[in-house]
Amino acid sequence: MAPATKPIMAAIQKHLQALLDDYRDLAPPTCQRLSNVPNALEMLRLVHAGRPVIFDGFVPTKSSTSSQLDWCDPVSLSQVTGDAKLSIAVTPHGLADALHKATNGTTYFVQPMTEKMTLDAFFARLADKESEEVYYLQSQNGNIYRHSYEGETGNETATPELSAFQQYTESEVPFLSEALGRKPDAVNLWIGDDKSVTSLHRGGYENIYHLLSGSKTFRLFPPVEGYLLDTLFYPAATYTRFGHGANSSLMIQPDSEPTYPIPWISVDPLNLPRDTPLRPIEVTVREGETLFLPAGWYHHVMQSTGSQGICVAVNYWYDQTIQANTYALDRYVWRSLGRVDLLGEVDDESDDDTVT
Repeated sequence: MAPATKPIMAAIQKHLQALLDDYRDLAPPTCQRLSNVPNALEMLRLVHAGRPVIFDGFVPTKSSTSSQLDWCDPVSLSQVTGDAKLSIAVTPHGLADALHKATNGTTYFVQPMTEKMTLDAFFARLADKESEEVYYLQSQNGNIYRHSYEGETGNETATPELSAFQQYTESEVPFLSEALGRKPDAVNLWIGDDKSVTSLHRGGYENIYHLLSGSKTFRLFPPVEGYLLDTLFYPAATYTRFGHGANSSLMIQPDSEPTYPIPWISVDPLNLPRDTPLRPIEVTVREGETLFLPAGWYHHVMQSTGSQGICVAVNYWYDQTIQANTYALDRYVWRSLGRVDLLGEVDDESDDDTVT
């Protein structure tokens, strides 16, 4: 960092901390729980507030077919897709899309190996308790439904892998679609066991996440804490299988050129130091409950299985709503640069807060 920029960066960090302090004064470090499904107006207020909320009563399954499918039962779910081959993420330890150190000492952002198999074969892998490999259906990107919008093309060129589940799941969340005036970009099904963990990352969508079987524990960080999370750039890699049969193993394979560094969070949310300024919100979403996770929130997810050994969830991704009122952030950044006068404010801080 150039010496001339250090005072400015120090001042910006100071004011980002002041912004975070203001946020914490106004927002309690908890997740609100509602006993009923919000209507469109109430949902719009929740989106505007930008705080996570759990509520009961939302049913993402179609009433005409809901009695025909047991979401807790692997056999029932396997019958929906039959012999179709699906994309399954495979890792040696359950951490997909995460940071790992290779044998050469380099830390990579590593994506899982993707293996094609039937849903029945996938459930057999989950039931194999002696296997060291972890399997997770996390294909996302609209694996049940994809929606395109006016002016957009090419968003529905391929049939979603799990389109067979369309007969059982709704294509949108009515009260959120009405609140935002649009349909979700994607509807996804997630299936795994308690070995799969989602590493800490930032969500880019207004997210409605519903548990159909089992439970998930979210560790949440608001967007204003992002500057404390030490996002760095890492080379990209993918788990690749080496060897055959019982002698095979998954190893980190650096991606081929051209490849680009991936920005990822280096903080481990499960091992925060005692003196950390971070204040995560931990909340468990259980079977039948729904989490609204606003765009921009950082989240780490662990899961527990239901009565028949699987955890199943469906979620709806809505394009994020950009708030026009960024006055508070503008004020702090302009103050860091000594240009508060451009906002028509009186600088109520001491002269040594201004960087020249």
